Amino acid sequence: MTTIYFSALLKQKRYLHFYNRLVKLFKDNNLSCEFVEGTKDIWMRDFMPIKPMGGKYIQFDYHPCYLKHSAELITDGSIIAKQLGIEVIQTDIKLDGGNFVCYNEKAIITSRIFKENENYKEHELINKIKDLLKLKRVIIIEEEYDDYGHSDGMVRFVDDNTVLINEYTKKHFKYKKRLIDVLEKENLKYIEIPSTDNMTNAIGLYINYLQFDNVIILPKFNIKDDKRVLEQFKNIFPKYKILQLDCTEIAQDGGVLNCISWTM
Repeated sequence: MTTIYFSALLKQKRYLHFYNRLVKLFKDNNLSCEFVEGTKDIWMRDFMPIKPMGGKYIQFDYHPCYLKHSAELITDGSIIAKQLGIEVIQTDIKLDGGNFVCYNEKAIITSRIFKENENYKEHELINKIKDLLKLKRVIIIEEEYDDYGHSDGMVRFVDDNTVLINEYTKKHFKYKKRLIDVLEKENLKYIEIPSTDNMTNAIGLYINYLQFDNVIILPKFNIKDDKRVLEQFKNIFPKYKILQLDCTEIAQDGGVLNCISWTM
C-alpha cells in the first residue's frame, strides 16, 4: 500500500476542518497517510524530490520566482527527505514538482521552466532533465495565466495516449487552441474537464486530483459541477475507486490535492 505524505501544517486552525475530513477519508477507506513536520508551507509536491522510474530521487532547486520575496515559505526538500530516510541527488535546475506531470517515460512541463533556468540553453536544459529523470520525451506547453506556471493544474495523463485538460471558456479560446495544437502534435488525445475562470483561488480546479494505486481522490468544492465531474471520472477511470473530498479551505489558498501531497 502506498503511503501519501502531507505537511503537518494542515493541522493548523485555518485548515483543521479539511484535515479532519482528509484523515477520516483515509481511515474509512483503509488508506495510508502520514503528516510531516518541518515544512514551511503545505505544498509538498513542489519542494519534495522527484523519483524517476528505476532511478534515485532527484532534488531540484526550489527557489521559484513567485517566492522571490517570500524566503520564509521556501522549504528545503532535501532536509525533509533526509528526515524520511531518503537519499537524494542534488541538481541546480529549478523545477517545482507541480510543474512535472508524467506517465512512464513521457512528461509535460510548462514553459515556466525556461524562465526559471535562464542560465541554461533551452535544448541543454531539456536534455539534462531527460537524463536526470530517465525520460524519453519532454513535452513543453505554454504556461497558463497564473503566478505559478504549474502543469498539474492544466493537464493530467489518463494513459500514454490520452490527457485531461481544463474546459476553457471562450475568454481563453486562444490559449486553449495553442495548448491543443501542442497536444495534437504529440499525438495525444484530450478530454476536457469542467473548470472555472477563477483567478483568485483554486475553486473548481478538479484536474488537481490525487492519484495513487487504484485510487483517485477527486476535489469537491460544493459547486454545481461536483456531481458532473464525479460521473465523468467514473467513466474515464472505470478501474479506479473514485472518492470525493471537500477541498474548499485549501483551494482558497490556490492549490488542491496533488499540490499538497507527495509519495515515495
